[in-house]
Amino acid sequence: MALADNDVRIVAPLHINAYLGDLPATIAPGRRIAATRNGGRLARGVSALAAGPLLARFGPQIVQQTYYSVRRTAPTRARVVVMVYDMIHEKFPESFPADDPTAAMKAAAVARADHVLCISESTKADLVAAIPSAASKSSVVLLGFDPVPAGLAPVAAGRPYLLFVGQRGGYKNFAGLLAAYAASPALRADFDLWAVGGGGFSAAESAAIASHGLAGQVRQQAADDLMLQRCYAGASVFIYPSLYEGFGIPPLEAMAAGTPVVAMRASSVPEVCGAAAAYAEPGDPDSLRRAIEAVALLPETAAALVAEGGQRLGRFSWARAAQDAVAAYRTLL
Repeated sequence: MALADNDVRIVAPLHINAYLGDLPATIAPGRRIAATRNGGRLARGVSALAAGPLLARFGPQIVQQTYYSVRRTAPTRARVVVMVYDMIHEKFPESFPADDPTAAMKAAAVARADHVLCISESTKADLVAAIPSAASKSSVVLLGFDPVPAGLAPVAAGRPYLLFVGQRGGYKNFAGLLAAYAASPALRADFDLWAVGGGGFSAAESAAIASHGLAGQVRQQAADDLMLQRCYAGASVFIYPSLYEGFGIPPLEAMAAGTPVVAMRASSVPEVCGAAAAYAEPGDPDSLRRAIEAVALLPETAAALVAEGGQRLGRFSWARAAQDAVAAYRTLL
């Protein structure tokens, strides 16, 4: 069944999503508001109240929930699909407040769903381990990535740099990367370390940078999507030290920019990266330093990873993700 044969609506009457505005108003007729804390709460509250009546008016056969809800909003005759992105709250509860409701909401949403989409085989295995009843109604839809615009100019940098992207706390393991970088005289001599996104450094992170003697060599950079792609393109190595990911889009983004990848051999990361990354082993503090040095200091190793990355990208696209999701929907009709 062709994707164009499906009548699609995105029910988000009030939202903070920066991308819904790129869609035709007939598909996503909602209104975007500022992405502040209060704005997010308001958007969730309004959407929770309005979703039921709006869905009833549309009369869908399939309702795809993009996150976990405490109650059913789909019409009685509709089949409900929920997407599970990861099992981080279950595997790393110490990274979240004790009263965080996400794990309980996820379990309720999965129990209620007619089908569950997981974004990797690793996530599906973790889901089934935690909620065995999900095994018979789960399938995998691998995510995609955004191609790099033609002629993209790499970001200008005073010195070569190693790149980290995204949130830095807990299982994201920026602290482990910082220690690995600090432990390598060769890396410190030839490369800076950039952290893009994730907000400014916390007091604890600034103190750790100072304690490692890295003042002036570690920087944080805010970035929109285009600037992020330029940062990937300008980096000598992209490093993904996360200890757990449900999928992991950043390594694909780095590969698309022609940048070699170093990552942890953990959770879904090898499933996504395959042979297009140099791996460090969790639980071995020095392993990350060795992996980075092997790529950053050996041009032939970096070039081989870049070539492998170019081949790896063919496995992932948003078009394929959409086709796989529609195929799962069809099994419910």
